[in-house]
Amino acid sequence: TKLGGLKSMYFSVFAAHQCDGDLDHFNEYKALHPHHVNSNWMKCIPDAQSLSAVSIPGTDQSLKEGGVNPYRNFQAWKLSSQLYAGVRFFDMTVWISFGTLYVANNAVYYYEYFDHAVSELQNFLSVATSETLLLRFTGYADAISLAKEMLSKGTGFHLWKDRNIPKMGEARGKIVLIQSPDFDWGLPINAMELPTEDKITQMKANIEYASEHCQNEMMLTDTGAKGQYEIPLTVAEKLNKQLDDYLLSLLHLKKQPSCIGIISTPKPTTESTPKPETEPTPKPTTEPTPKPTTEPTHKPATEPTHREPGHIESESRPRFL
Repeated sequence: TKLGGLKSMYFSVFAAHQCDGDLDHFNEYKALHPHHVNSNWMKCIPDAQSLSAVSIPGTDQSLKEGGVNPYRNFQAWKLSSQLYAGVRFFDMTVWISFGTLYVANNAVYYYEYFDHAVSELQNFLSVATSETLLLRFTGYADAISLAKEMLSKGTGFHLWKDRNIPKMGEARGKIVLIQSPDFDWGLPINAMELPTEDKITQMKANIEYASEHCQNEMMLTDTGAKGQYEIPLTVAEKLNKQLDDYLLSLLHLKKQPSCIGIISTPKPTTESTPKPETEPTPKPTTEPTPKPTTEPTHKPATEPTHREPGHIESESRPRFL
């Protein structure tokens, strides 16, 4: 098939997975079974192909997994599992508490250090050298300034900060930064969100529009919960099947789209994800696949009470130009 060069693959909800089974359309299982590890699917993309012309699976509010608040529970998988499942676009909200930069997650007491989250992406790329990861930041101005400072000074970060779209060969092994309304480094992107009403019709229209422009422009179809009263799991239950069915239907067209850009959703899934007691025995492979590592989330030296992303303590507010 086409769809950005994913030969013999279909772009299901988070796409890049071999076509060999039925699909669950959203995922609530935290464990990633070894049978579903797909850590190097980008190796089939030609080096000369523009990154914009690669169909890329992504997650919305990538680190907001677990937690008791259903309005903040966007993902089932931790970041490491998303990486090894084949997700390649990540969306993170940065914020400051007591002078330390964090990435918003669902913790009440433990938080995710910014440098730890970015290092986890880079560590993955040091093993999966055929891959590239796309990263978009949002947050208040002070947090974004501190993020830029840390990215500039960080050692071992291989970043693409240019506005020009790289070829796949140029992007391999790098974190490609994506612009947002808050963050002006990296690639400009046409980000299309869905209204609270009539999501299915607009989703299809957005993907069709992306397929017409993705050869020369970075395109993002964001299907995550955006409305004040939208619960991510409810959106995933209603929308992910429709998204999956629509994407699969594109593969049966006589003239398939060459690419569909980035599609970001809550609760991504791989192939049918059985419960642990019924999971199939993983099939042997000819070459070993690196196993995901689970690193503990760090605890701030000074334990802040829980605050919403973007909260800044006035007595410790950093200043950057």
